[in-house]
Amino acid sequence: MQLYPTVAMKDNVKKVADNQKLSNFDKQYIRLISRLNNREYALFSSLFSEHNENYEKLVQPQVNRLPDKFSYSDLEKFATRDAQRNTTNNDLGIDNKFYKHRLRKRIKKLKGTQKRFSYTKSPEYNDLQLVLNQFAKSKTNPIFVIPPVNAKWTAYTGLSQEKYQQAVKKFVINWKVKDSRILLTFQTMAENLTLCRIRFIWDGLVG
Repeated sequence: MQLYPTVAMKDNVKKVADNQKLSNFDKQYIRLISRLNNREYALFSSLFSEHNENYEKLVQPQVNRLPDKFSYSDLEKFATRDAQRNTTNNDLGIDNKFYKHRLRKRIKKLKGTQKRFSYTKSPEYNDLQLVLNQFAKSKTNPIFVIPPVNAKWTAYTGLSQEKYQQAVKKFVINWKVKDSRILLTFQTMAENLTLCRIRFIWDGLVG
């Protein structure tokens, strides 16, 4: 709990830690989550070595590079060093391989191409609203993450930071679902990156 205060099923974890009896609702909820996890495992089990040799070739070597002891600060330092080593062939902070194979030949054509882009209007917002409503009905506690934005790339392509923040604001203000609260936190990841973490917490489920 101290290491990961936002752990899934926090209330149930706390009850077990305090030797408290789980209610029938708690047990039903745990069984539901267990079924969902089993289905997820069945879907992604092809990644494991007994099913897919690519796990040992592609995944395991990367796992071995991680710090032996879990630490957010160590992981951040590792990610920073890794990014610095792999963004050396361009001035936009883009992965070397991606830039070489996907962007280098047409980089000049992309300059200023996002000047008229706007993320405040999209039919996909309707789909999102349906998903949020369903989450509310099932008392699910989702976490939505808006990935970091590469400020160098947005400046090069002309994407308006103002319009981007308008989209974030629309997401936060307009997509409140019944019986929920919205917590919004911004964490500076680097000089030009911002992580926006949006978490929907339903009353009665958490805190």
